[in-house]
Amino acid sequence: MKLLTWLNRNTTRVTSFIILIPIVLYYTWIIRFSVDCPQIDDFAVLLTSVALQKANSFSEWCYYLFSFHNEHRIVVTRLVFIVLALFNEGFVNIKWVILTGNFALIGLVILFFKASKTTQNVTWYFLPVPFLLFQMQFFENTFFAMASVQNLGIWLGAGLTFWVLSGTQQKNWLDKPFIIGAILACITALTSGNGILVFPIGIIIYLLKGDLKKTILWTGLTVIACVSYLKGLSVGQESKGVDLLKIAHGAFGYLGAFCGVSTYPILPALIGFSLVLLAVILNIHILPFVKGAVQSVSARVQLFLVAFFAFLFLTACTIAIHRDLAAVMSTPRYKIASALSLITIYLMLTNTVLPLVFKRFIGTGSSLIAIGFCLLTYLKMTPIVKEDKALLLQSEHIFYQKTQGVQLAPVAFEQEWQRVIQAKIWRFPK
Repeated sequence: MKLLTWLNRNTTRVTSFIILIPIVLYYTWIIRFSVDCPQIDDFAVLLTSVALQKANSFSEWCYYLFSFHNEHRIVVTRLVFIVLALFNEGFVNIKWVILTGNFALIGLVILFFKASKTTQNVTWYFLPVPFLLFQMQFFENTFFAMASVQNLGIWLGAGLTFWVLSGTQQKNWLDKPFIIGAILACITALTSGNGILVFPIGIIIYLLKGDLKKTILWTGLTVIACVSYLKGLSVGQESKGVDLLKIAHGAFGYLGAFCGVSTYPILPALIGFSLVLLAVILNIHILPFVKGAVQSVSARVQLFLVAFFAFLFLTACTIAIHRDLAAVMSTPRYKIASALSLITIYLMLTNTVLPLVFKRFIGTGSSLIAIGFCLLTYLKMTPIVKEDKALLLQSEHIFYQKTQGVQLAPVAFEQEWQRVIQAKIWRFPK
């Protein structure tokens, strides 16, 4: 009885402590299992860093910095590699890059906490968010440097942009929030290819706010940004036609990928479709011709969440167009989007005018499910992370022995490692 009384009096302290558990656990795993060992696309970024250092003019330097990597302009990723190298005698430490990229999750959890302040007992209702955000389903971002910066940073950039644009602004042509939002939108677009989508979504935000001046101005900015971004992009292979059913399956599956695809491949798509349908139902009241629908507690928070979910959905569509269906739903580093979809819908529910009993049921049930799911991902994915680390260390050790004259069989990334070592942009860990 005394324990229950103490818990009632100290609910905020207890829940705040519980919120810290997945965050501490996540970064402990990163520090323990990440390896200072470049792989896959890391080599392209490392070699571009060398080209930037050797550029003969500012125009040449800009050319390399803003050049495409596939369909992405990864300016932010390249700058992170370059800046971190300055603190390590000019050599990139991959572990530092991985940790820096994963710090984007801290920014996201703070942003979502700000969006949760409209509810009473905010820490209690916020409890599911960190357990969904700091889990191991997207474990690739714990040992793949470029992916950690690009695939996590893009969501923070979009979130910050939408938060600024959805806030209170002046009715004149230019104000501080508009300028900050434009800067954040440009940074987001230069983090990953899907970042360019923040610009058209910004138009929708201003239309829903009824700000005609800003709508016109942001539309012009969107045209300039899209034309500038797409200039010089190679479309690659010719299109074999558009399969709308496949795109829909892939897009919905991308949003519902947290459940996995091994047993029932259609299940992620059904869950993703349910999330989209729920988002529409919860936000249909924002349309000017709809009356009597479920109202939101905070218009700014709801507008931010609508914009963020729209960004998730449009990203899902673009990935479904350009990627294989199985890869869309099963690639570990993509599954951060599925977690964000759940978080966004959950926060929409807590931001609506619903009976207190119903809200408590949603909050308690979501917390229990999120905690159990988070722990399950650690149990399932930790052996995989351990194995990946062991393989990287083994390959790195074999290659190091070969550089000392020992005759051994070739290993993966051998030629790429040789190039970055010769370029003096990466070195074997001490």
